[in-house]
Amino acid sequence: MDIEPPQRSPIPNVSTSSLPRFELAIDSEQYDHAFELDPHLVATLSRRHILLLDTSVWIRLADRNDELAARIADRLIRLKDAEKIICPLAPPTIWELRKQTGASLTRMAELMEELSENVTFRSHEQIFDSEIESFLSYLITGNFKPLSLNQRFGPLLSYLAPGYRLTKAKMSLTQQGNAHLHQSVSSMRLTTLAKWLGDKSSPPLSSKYDPLSTSRQRRELAGNSVDLARRIETEFIAREHVLPRLKKMQADMTISERLRITSKIDALPRSRRYGSAIEHLLRFTPALAALVEVQTISGLDITRKNSPNDFFDRELLIYALSYSGSFAVIDRWISSLVALSRQGHYFSFYEFANSLEALNSLLDRHT
Repeated sequence: MDIEPPQRSPIPNVSTSSLPRFELAIDSEQYDHAFELDPHLVATLSRRHILLLDTSVWIRLADRNDELAARIADRLIRLKDAEKIICPLAPPTIWELRKQTGASLTRMAELMEELSENVTFRSHEQIFDSEIESFLSYLITGNFKPLSLNQRFGPLLSYLAPGYRLTKAKMSLTQQGNAHLHQSVSSMRLTTLAKWLGDKSSPPLSSKYDPLSTSRQRRELAGNSVDLARRIETEFIAREHVLPRLKKMQADMTISERLRITSKIDALPRSRRYGSAIEHLLRFTPALAALVEVQTISGLDITRKNSPNDFFDRELLIYALSYSGSFAVIDRWISSLVALSRQGHYFSFYEFANSLEALNSLLDRHT
């Protein structure tokens, strides 16, 4: 994604074509500047309760059409100002915000910015990368370190990429100018982004997005067995997400490091039923484990369609199951998926509220 510079140059007699071009970069070797949170903000996050809100809740709170919604919105703002909670953004909620128009878009963006302070969950791909890196470090050192706050969260634009670079410049920025630009990019606000992009800016899903047919094929293999469906999804995640990352990261290692990692992987505990080590790895990778669970329980639902809403729900639930402290939603399908995951004894730390009344009670426990 490219963000073009403004058409009017802030510097007299310098055309915008002479200025650097801003480009988001996905791979670490491609970007010059990483999206990182302010250290002071990270320090406060360590003391706050992480409350993830679904779009259905954001809409009710922003609209303030009833007394309870207005009261909870005000209460959340007070708790956030007291640095007791944070309601981080997430890629799916930002995408859904971008479906809004006019006053609704403005109201939601303002409240989301107020309660999140523009702190955003990083994209799944970034978190998956960090989880595999952390697991490899564990194999080498024998010391496991969960993902840090900076690995889980970033400033607003980190929902798109881990960093950016400046290219195609006919003139170079001074050190001061470069620092100013980096500060401006890193402190991008949600309300500003919403104004720039305008109404209904959420991009359409790829034409290749077809979980309906994929789920149908897997149900034919699994039948009514949740365990078999989970096994099918586990093998898929291992093939599509885990192995490519392991291979890519090992490619940057010395031969001796590769041999050591290989021997460590060979020595991992194996599943008695399937003889594989992926189950052991998933114990150390919460987001990847949540991906398996969400794909399993959502894929067994024969009523779902290839709709953007279903896609956003699945994406958000992965964050909820892996790295939220509490999760609030007013959505029947998400509530049913949460119930199914708990019936299957899915291991998670989060608290769940499926109504505004339940959210209000949840806040009582954190004040």
